[in-house]
Amino acid sequence: MVMQNRLSIGLIMGSACLFFLLMTDMPYLMLLRFPIEASVDNSVTSFHYCTIALILVILISHLAVMLYTKERTDTSVKALFSIVCVFASVGLIMVIVTSARLHSDQSTKFQDRVQNYWGYDTGSAEQDFVDGIQKSLACCGTSGVLDYGQMDVPPSCCKSPTGCDQDRAYKHGCYGALSSKVLSQCTGPIVATVAVTIFELITACFVFTAKPSRGGYNQLYQ
Repeated sequence: MVMQNRLSIGLIMGSACLFFLLMTDMPYLMLLRFPIEASVDNSVTSFHYCTIALILVILISHLAVMLYTKERTDTSVKALFSIVCVFASVGLIMVIVTSARLHSDQSTKFQDRVQNYWGYDTGSAEQDFVDGIQKSLACCGTSGVLDYGQMDVPPSCCKSPTGCDQDRAYKHGCYGALSSKVLSQCTGPIVATVAVTIFELITACFVFTAKPSRGGYNQLYQ
């Protein structure tokens, strides 16, 4: 029992530390540590990894609390499950906020790169960022090919890069397609975090309404 309690306390403290590191670092990791020209796929992948790590921390915290409180009947049971609920709720808010900022960041970054496309060196990371989106989404510019004005149209605006001009370029802009791509790829992590949060809230409600037996909250583990 002593060993189990020590293990549980260690897991709880470790999970708490990891949680606060994720909470303070997720926006920074997502939006600042990646180079400004990082591809959309790389940024979204980072968001997925951060969300998976967050969910694992919450579930490990839940497991640690269950191990620690299995034979207990005091108020620490309710307090610890409340803390896990706070973890989950704050994590959900952070995931939603970060996904919104990711969407805004990518859209704004693309628009800026389009406006200054020919001001960058040929083959630069900025041009590669724009070209990668235009090729993958089969689009041109932010709202359309006219975003490039009287300048040459980038080869990535056409299905065939040879002889690409405004007549041959894709007619629709990339803003709508880029927004849809980012939002659709952020939906899964948000849904997963919502499910974990609901699970933790239901568990907490059960703990607050259930009456512990002599052996503790054993009904939680049956």
